[in-house]
Amino acid sequence: MNKEFEARGKMVFQALAVLVKIDSRVVFLGGSAIQALLEKPKRLSIDLDISYPGEVKTLIDGLEKAGYLVTPRQSFDLNFLFYTISKGKVMVKLDISRFAIPEIEQHSISSTKVSIPKKCYFLAAKLSALSFGTIGRFNEEPIQIAKDIFDIDCLLEINVDLNHMAKDWQYIISDQNKL
Repeated sequence: MNKEFEARGKMVFQALAVLVKIDSRVVFLGGSAIQALLEKPKRLSIDLDISYPGEVKTLIDGLEKAGYLVTPRQSFDLNFLFYTISKGKVMVKLDISRFAIPEIEQHSISSTKVSIPKKCYFLAAKLSALSFGTIGRFNEEPIQIAKDIFDIDCLLEINVDLNHMAKDWQYIISDQNKL
């Protein structure tokens, strides 16, 4: 594996550990979180996606206190805040969603207790992200679409409750309609 890629993957979990120590309301999202649910991860994600209902400055200040350089990236909507975090020569994207996650579970990831959405919510979110012009996908991004389809396949392998997923999908669509 590429050493830079490996270092970035490791940093995702180190930064996540810092964030959940700052505030336990941080919810781990995205491809990294889905892969963490699998017995044997099938891909390494180098982005850190979270949901957080609190004051984002608290997280940024905590990351900086822990030695990370935090640089804002362009955000198109206040419901999504984008940053790059770095430490030394290693850098990862930090994407913060301001939407509430209806149901979460606790998981231990790299010796840190982390909140993660239930698998059915992940599946609903990944399916909704395939629709262009929604909160999940502002425009066509072929690489992202391929990763979303791969993550959907991973979720289907771990027996997601499809009936419950339909309720989560309606919840996500409701959030999209508010934008």
